[in-house]
Amino acid sequence: MNNAKLTKSKIYEPYYKITTAKELLLFTLRICDMLEKGEIDENKLNRTILVDNILRIECNWKPHTFTTLAINLRLCVMGNCFIIIDEALNGIFGDKPEQYLDTDTDALRAIIYMLRCAVAHSPTAPVWEVKGRYRRNFRIDEIGYELRVKDLDGKPFKHNHYGGLAGVMSLINYSLEIVKKYAKSDDGS
Repeated sequence: MNNAKLTKSKIYEPYYKITTAKELLLFTLRICDMLEKGEIDENKLNRTILVDNILRIECNWKPHTFTTLAINLRLCVMGNCFIIIDEALNGIFGDKPEQYLDTDTDALRAIIYMLRCAVAHSPTAPVWEVKGRYRRNFRIDEIGYELRVKDLDGKPFKHNHYGGLAGVMSLINYSLEIVKKYAKSDDGS
């Protein structure tokens, strides 16, 4: 198999998808941090651009809007990470169980799904949707992570609910471990 075919097929493997999503999140966090600290020159950011020789964008953002834009960008990319992880876990384990067991793997799947739904359905103003089999608290003993959503239905999504960025990174890294452990590929992806 030539390198082009290997690279093309690799992008669909669960481990690679999650790794790519993680790197995109880290890149986004860096860009957002630079925006918030004023490390990106406002004049350069507000230049008119032509994207793919098709879309002309007249930029005129004010520095005071950068924080809000950065927060929304982080949420959107974080939501995409959860979507990608959810799809990767479904690809390995199949459809979600009708009843979640008290195992770390089932807890991970439920937690990722809950986070995915909260951010994906309303990326700039996430709200918890906790119904049916998800109306409980989930714990991953192996990494000491707990998502207490039992009483959060309809409430705004807050960082302290899921452990903030430290909790997100813990979940992403644990997802990578699980995918590496259970994926069918010889290279752990």
